[in-house]
Amino acid sequence: MAVEGSSKCEVVLVTGFSGAGKTTFVEQTIYQPIIGRGGHFMHVKFDQNCQVEPLAAIIGAFEDFCDSFKSKNDDKLSDLIVALQKMMGIKGLTVLAELIPSFGKIINRKVKLDLVKIGNAMTQNQFIPVLQVFVKIISGKESPMVLFLDDLQWADSASLDLVESLIVDSDDSSLLVIESHRENEE
Repeated sequence: MAVEGSSKCEVVLVTGFSGAGKTTFVEQTIYQPIIGRGGHFMHVKFDQNCQVEPLAAIIGAFEDFCDSFKSKNDDKLSDLIVALQKMMGIKGLTVLAELIPSFGKIINRKVKLDLVKIGNAMTQNQFIPVLQVFVKIISGKESPMVLFLDDLQWADSASLDLVESLIVDSDDSSLLVIESHRENEE
């Protein structure tokens, strides 16, 4: 596995025509090995409608990821929250909880946040650093992360900016980004 023992991001590009089996290939060859090693697999599925609502596909994948924490060990969850609070403070936790509502539900069991609907007023300058820290903390050497970006040709510009920042600022994380792109659609 490319991310094993690594502290840098690696990127793999999978291309082919629609229906060629790119998604199945990635899920069957990467998903089980990464989960078996205690890692995380986030499948971000872009579609033509994603361009209307920036970050919708990525936030959806983070929502699914945070939902999986509901069944996790309480100590592991507490450790995650302490690490996040140390790295980003209460303001960062608030931004993260606003972006990812299921994270807000999890964290409000441990830390009381005054959530204010930030909505469209939130800028990339606010959410990109917060999501960078979040990914950095959840993708350590003991728990590598695969971020599978499916149908990247339909990604919105905010999602592309976020992915670029995750790749460029990947120190101290164990992140593998797999980008799937249809050759016959732009």
